[in-house]
Amino acid sequence: MWMGGTPPLGYRPDGRSLAIVEDHAAVIRDIFARYLDLGNVRLLGQALARERIRVPLRTMTSSGRAFGGVAFTRGQLYAILKRPAYIGEIHHRGSVHTALHPPIIDPDTWDRVQTLLKSNTVGARRGSRAASPSLLAGKVVDAAGQPLVAVHATKGTTRYRYYVSRSLQTGESTTGMRIPARELEVAVTTRLTALFADPLALIGSCWLDVPANQVSAMMARCGELRLSPSAGHRSVVQALVERVQIDHDHIEITCPVAAIAELLQVARDSDGPATIAIRSAVTLSRSGSAMRLVHSDGAAVAAIPNPALVRLLLRARRWWTILRTGEVDTKTLARQEGVNPAYITRVVRLAFLAPAIVDAIITGRASVAVDVAALTATGAIVPRWADQVAMMLPWGSLNREIR
Repeated sequence: MWMGGTPPLGYRPDGRSLAIVEDHAAVIRDIFARYLDLGNVRLLGQALARERIRVPLRTMTSSGRAFGGVAFTRGQLYAILKRPAYIGEIHHRGSVHTALHPPIIDPDTWDRVQTLLKSNTVGARRGSRAASPSLLAGKVVDAAGQPLVAVHATKGTTRYRYYVSRSLQTGESTTGMRIPARELEVAVTTRLTALFADPLALIGSCWLDVPANQVSAMMARCGELRLSPSAGHRSVVQALVERVQIDHDHIEITCPVAAIAELLQVARDSDGPATIAIRSAVTLSRSGSAMRLVHSDGAAVAAIPNPALVRLLLRARRWWTILRTGEVDTKTLARQEGVNPAYITRVVRLAFLAPAIVDAIITGRASVAVDVAALTATGAIVPRWADQVAMMLPWGSLNREIR
């Protein structure tokens, strides 16, 4: 039962209850959906402001005074996302009552939003959140244009970030993309840096209006740009990236020309394009449950060590140290460790990996095809170091690594 006063945005008084105002309810649904995509209220507010989505104009029930028509504040967004009226509930003094008015938000969306709000609050209190949210949140889509959501998972004290297909995240599908965030961010910022490495081509593709006496200064500014996912470059990268589309054999980055011109402190021709699209020739390769971005030689875009592989190498060294004393045989060690003797044999062989491979695993430069299953497969480790490197390292041959 509605007890009077100005109703929540999305509703109007209807006798002693409320009725949905569909135009306003659409804004509420959009806010909930965007929050699930972006995972951050500050980014949500920025996205709404950027698209000029404002608080709808309404009239106060009591005084008849008009209000609204302004940008959403962070406090307003938090209040909307936490308001149980939107699922048709009234919370009062610890009790939950079913309201007479119809819901605007479905229960599943509500539950996922409350879980995300709670996890973000807990993370902030514990200091476990990154200094800033995912760099490309709200900008990444797959080849079909479907959004990838910025999410994170915590294992122990380690926080892992991913960009995940929305359908996969919501459970609507069991297939989709799950890309390590760091790798995608490195690929994008590396390609952006390369864009500025050829200033003359940039002038032509962006229709930049650069007087002859300013070309040298512009080229100098281009030469100084070394973009990365670090916090110091965050605002620049976000301004330069409008959209990142991931295909099976490349990623395409759409950049607003106005942002490029502003960064370089030059004008642009008003008849020129509003955006340009640049490509990075990286491919998707599956590694476990995640898709990895790799160069044509098989190396991951971002050098991120695989913790499972590092633990496996440490286990191999430890088991070999025990076995080499001759006081314990393989069967006894297997019994002590609770594993199969054949597994002991396959793992111990890793104590004899080529130093170049060990170094590549520890530094995250090994081919993404080198995982735990590949290293422990029967016959995976050949005796000669040269052959091991040719099989496992992304550059495919020893070259200078062993010679």
